[in-house]
Amino acid sequence: MLNAILISHGKTGTLLYEKIFLKELNDENLEILNSFLTALKSFTSEILVDGSKEVKSVSIGDYRVKSTFIPEINSDLIMVLDKEDQKIKNKLAPPLIEIIKNHKDLFLETDYTPERFKTFDQQINNLILSSKKLIDEVILERKDDVFKSIWIQKGAISTKLRGSLIKEKEKILMKLKKEDNYPKRLILVERLINLLEKLNEEDEFTKFQKEAEAIGKEIRDIKVRLSFYLKLTKEALKYSEYNKAYSNLYSFSSKLKNMAKPQVQENYHMLATTLAKKDKIPKIEFSQAVSEILISPDNIDEYLP
Repeated sequence: MLNAILISHGKTGTLLYEKIFLKELNDENLEILNSFLTALKSFTSEILVDGSKEVKSVSIGDYRVKSTFIPEINSDLIMVLDKEDQKIKNKLAPPLIEIIKNHKDLFLETDYTPERFKTFDQQINNLILSSKKLIDEVILERKDDVFKSIWIQKGAISTKLRGSLIKEKEKILMKLKKEDNYPKRLILVERLINLLEKLNEEDEFTKFQKEAEAIGKEIRDIKVRLSFYLKLTKEALKYSEYNKAYSNLYSFSSKLKNMAKPQVQENYHMLATTLAKKDKIPKIEFSQAVSEILISPDNIDEYLP
């Protein structure tokens, strides 16, 4: 049986990727897992010291660990097998290596999109599942639990890059505390979600994903109302129904409060006030206000920052 697949960096020995196929993570299997991971550190150290790029293998209890160097990513593919199943390596290694080569950027770059990794990981899963003899049937029955991706190095990002992303995250969180404008807030939240994906911070990622969805829905609802009030305002002005026009334009300006720049919202509030004071202001000033309202864009996006 296949018990684990690992990818270890050829220069540093850092564990980059792992999939563990044990039936149950009980105390016994956890001890086995810890044992061969400890032995692997020694194994990869020997590979580094030796400097050879040939296939190497070592016995760890009831397991046989085989390593194949992949020059395209300067890393070793490590397979943990039952001792009696040596043929699995010859059958599985070539297609595994081919998948890895096709996604070599994941191992050479310090920054990557989660979607690219998910594609790579799913291809590994599909390869394993294509041969039921590779792993225990018990694992196949609960594959949704077993085939979860594990990216050991928090998305394989460097310490320097991780520190930079954390600083950027803190800046965005500070800005969010002060930002009431919905479109601007949505942009900040979406930037934050992207950072949280890279930082592998799942709880906060889920939290702000929900907030982004809520803000997006609020923006869509307000835009519908803005379009409705603006249309009614213009129709009322065409028929000289100034009180009706004032009421709808006032509602329009109020809905702009958390959507447009302050000066835009203030301008339409002033225009609404001008309609309400029709008999108290010069006719030319009133006429200019009406003209400005009538030529206002019907596309609500043009009012947004």
